[in-house]
Amino acid sequence: MNLHKFSHLASVYDETRPVPEELLLFFRNEVINYLRTNCAEKKRYSLLSIGIGTGRAELSLWSKNVELYGIDINKEMLKVAKQRNRSVYTCVANALEIPFSHSFDLVSMIHTIQFVKPITKFYTQLKSVSKNVCIGDLYTSLYDNIIVSYYVNELEKNNYFTPSNSLDKVEKELEKWGNQVIKNKEIRAKIKLEKIYKIIKSQSLSRFWNVPLEIHVKVMQSLDYFIKKEKIELYEEVTTPAKAILRFIDLN
Repeated sequence: MNLHKFSHLASVYDETRPVPEELLLFFRNEVINYLRTNCAEKKRYSLLSIGIGTGRAELSLWSKNVELYGIDINKEMLKVAKQRNRSVYTCVANALEIPFSHSFDLVSMIHTIQFVKPITKFYTQLKSVSKNVCIGDLYTSLYDNIIVSYYVNELEKNNYFTPSNSLDKVEKELEKWGNQVIKNKEIRAKIKLEKIYKIIKSQSLSRFWNVPLEIHVKVMQSLDYFIKKEKIELYEEVTTPAKAILRFIDLN
């Protein structure tokens, strides 16, 4: 994980990884329903978010009935989360060294599990703080459009491949952890091509972080020519998939 890049992007992280309100509401409702169904009825539930980052997902869970804790290895991301809600307890910590000895009703990990290695060691840590976990992702696809497709194709032509950090890569390991309930929701979201173009140019997406500058400049020149040649209007909005993928696990 590139800590320096996350620090640099902390102030614009949410903007470059938009999550529609509809998906945040879905996430919140599914978590609350899971707690009510699988935990004893309480006036207040305790949740731990591992990799809370700027809080773009898990801050939607906080309420008078939900006490929210959050850890992350990046202090700049945590500063943003704290500015958004000072009632949430946050601290800098590694997922492999969770700094709590007491138990939580639920541990939430949104867009985090694919970065945790080794996952077997993490499983031991996780079991020490909760028997319930929600692992998943909330995102708007920024790759399903003409200008990102062109950029990626040009990278491949220049013998550069940009792998993604996908939840799919760890699914087989997660299936061993215990009884699971999987929840999915997909909607269509609108986003301006101009915004996507700026994200590409600034290399804000994690798949583009490590593209060498000389290749990036070369590919951007080609992309600019393509946009001009095809008369693509960057101010126009495009419709793209936005998804919530949640996996609730009752740990063995």
